[in-house]
Amino acid sequence: MRVSFSHIYETEAFPDGSWLEVSVDGGVTWRKVGAVGEGSNWYTNTTRQWWSGMSGASGVWRTASLAVSGVAGRADVRLRFVFDSDGSIEYEGFGIDDVRVADQIVDLALSAFEATPPVACAGAQLPIRATVRNDGTTNVGAFTLSYAVDGGTPVTEMVTRTLRPGETYVHTFATPFALTVGARTVTGSVSVAGDTSLVNDGATASFTIGASTVLAATPAYLEGFEVTAGGWAASGTASSWARGIPGSTTFTSRAGEGTRAWATSLGGNHNNSELSYLQSPCFDFGAVTADPDGLVPPHLPHACNGRRGLARGHDRRADLDEARQRRYGHELVLGCGDRHVERQHRHVGRVAHGLASARRRRRSPARALPLRVQLRRDAHRRRLRG
Repeated sequence: MRVSFSHIYETEAFPDGSWLEVSVDGGVTWRKVGAVGEGSNWYTNTTRQWWSGMSGASGVWRTASLAVSGVAGRADVRLRFVFDSDGSIEYEGFGIDDVRVADQIVDLALSAFEATPPVACAGAQLPIRATVRNDGTTNVGAFTLSYAVDGGTPVTEMVTRTLRPGETYVHTFATPFALTVGARTVTGSVSVAGDTSLVNDGATASFTIGASTVLAATPAYLEGFEVTAGGWAASGTASSWARGIPGSTTFTSRAGEGTRAWATSLGGNHNNSELSYLQSPCFDFGAVTADPDGLVPPHLPHACNGRRGLARGHDRRADLDEARQRRYGHELVLGCGDRHVERQHRHVGRVAHGLASARRRRRSPARALPLRVQLRRDAHRRRLRG
């Protein structure tokens, strides 16, 4: 005999819990049915061998099933659910529904539904994945999976494979979802002939896709995070990223400009074992015909001579013009101290020119020079040595 039922529970993690018992003598004696690791969704507390804690998301019922031994041929079999609690801290407790007792139970469950992009851009192709688990007592050879966006026409695909009791199967739909701007709700479902429990056949995912930030042919983007997060989003493991007013009394004591910024923990230290990300919104570079050159853009952060902040333009750090680039045979990326760099390159150019002239003179046959020329030459050599 196999028993199957839907349950939902919220109790203390250890001292409160519930379990199933069976009697084969009309209720005179009872024994506990099953153990952790047996059946499907059967018991969660390994020490007490019962269900305790939280069954899952609020309002979501789950199907538990298990084969009950020692009842064949018995004429007075009874089942009972037991709930036990201590003397403090109360929660909602335990709920039971849709109890079935049968030899062969057909029950497929949509145990996982992956249809939420972590951070995605409009127009991207989102793969939809569904995990199906056989919560029944018999093999299932064929079933259908479907998903629909915002209640529209569903995408339905037939799966032909043998799924034994307790086994799971992960299916990626051949037709992905092309993301569009706005709030989206994706519903998934599994269907099989003779399914005895419909409560575990569906799942829903909701998310919002923001519009891309369209950049002009000459990109100019600045986000100071003063009003909103600007579409930037934090994710990852043990993420401590937060947008707000930095309140550290030591290092990150204020925002770069204004009052708000993103930081790993606004008022303290980052988390241990953290692998986190701060990701930008989508940028549309469709109007940009070429990648930026090597010059410092007006809105990229940089630091020079101990000064922090955002560049305000090139008014104090003028680019080298084409004539200078042709003269020195290369480009210079100018930032703070650019005039010093330019003077260095000019000096190196003059020295190299003087050395080349000296080598040419040494290769020439010795000849008497006018006194005026000789004095100039000696002065030039002294400058080179100095």
